[in-house]
Amino acid sequence: MIDEHGRFTDTIEGVAIKSTSGFVYTMGKPLRHSDLIRSLSQALGHAVPGDWEQGFYTQNNHFVNRWKAHRIAWNSGKCKRQPTESSELFSEDVW
Repeated sequence: MIDEHGRFTDTIEGVAIKSTSGFVYTMGKPLRHSDLIRSLSQALGHAVPGDWEQGFYTQNNHFVNRWKAHRIAWNSGKCKRQPTESSELFSEDVW
């Protein structure tokens, strides 16, 4: 969500991976993308395809990419590393 000043108002709730078909797999904090990838690989019986997008999910269950997630985490006071034009969020930045 974006407020009247153009700031993101969501909070980051966990890691996510979006498949090329648009299905989003999630795990809550404090788990990391590596935990999700390992779990998905076991469930699928094969490696997670490299073209699946890593990101995060918000309190409103929206998938956001790493770039947008960094801004959400910064604006909610959950990230100590200020975003730059090209910076992306990593789970280590928030938990």
